[in-house]
Amino acid sequence: MYNAGWAGRQAREDVGRFDDAISDSAAELVLLLEGVNDLNAPRIPPDGDNTRIRATVDALEEMVKAAGRRNVPVMIGTLPPQRPGGPKAGSVDLVPAFNAAVREMAAKKGAEVVDVGSLPLSLIGTDGLHPSEAGYQRMAEIWMEAIRARFERAPAPASALIPTGR
Repeated sequence: MYNAGWAGRQAREDVGRFDDAISDSAAELVLLLEGVNDLNAPRIPPDGDNTRIRATVDALEEMVKAAGRRNVPVMIGTLPPQRPGGPKAGSVDLVPAFNAAVREMAAKKGAEVVDVGSLPLSLIGTDGLHPSEAGYQRMAEIWMEAIRARFERAPAPASALIPTGR
């Protein structure tokens, strides 16, 4: 496991270092969850919400393409919801549209979507942005379920492993 995340960074800032992170880690799989900092950044006209979402998804697409050039599969997470009224919940209204755009891009680029956005609001902490401890636990379970569904194979039946003597 190699965590290449940097707190406070935006996806648009991370495109340039993403390829190096894959190379440095000798990644066999990328778990990508990014974009909330882009959405929560101060909204300065004329940077409309659709432009902000598109630019962020475009950055994620560049990361997916970089992984593809190295034949590294990508599992990309949708963003968890934000609790309305929370002091750090700066883009409550943008998360659903962003997640829809991520799903669309992933389908076109062959990345698998992990529905972290299904996290219930009850598991989002009091700041409105970050999950509670139980929320982080549930996020880990969501990722693990997706990884198992994609990569685990049922073991061969025991009878297939026992020589018959013939």
